Amino acid sequence: MGRHLLDSKNPLAEPPRERVAITLDPAIYDRYVGVYSLAPEFEIAITREGSSLFAQATGQGRQEIFAENDSQFFLKVVNAQLSFDVGADGRTTGMTLHQNGIDQRAPKVAP
Repeated sequence: MGRHLLDSKNPLAEPPRERVAITLDPAIYDRYVGVYSLAPEFEIAITREGSSLFAQATGQGRQEIFAENDSQFFLKVVNAQLSFDVGADGRTTGMTLHQNGIDQRAPKVAP
């Protein structure tokens, strides 16, 4: 917004689209539980607690993630989404973090 105020030729950023959480069978969450590596020293741990799924990045607090469909989730505290890669056998092989216009692939490195 500041850049636009200084020079109206700079476009305003699009507001994030509103995301709607759906209810899934919590057993589906079990396939996503594990650790995903974004970089050698930066991982995201996905955990399940009851009927909720959580993400915790290295050095950060645990945040609940919400389902948009059976393989795409979003956070409410920041504009970030997680897409899980599921093989034909139903096993999760990795995920992609979508944040700030960047898609970062993270292979699953631990169950």
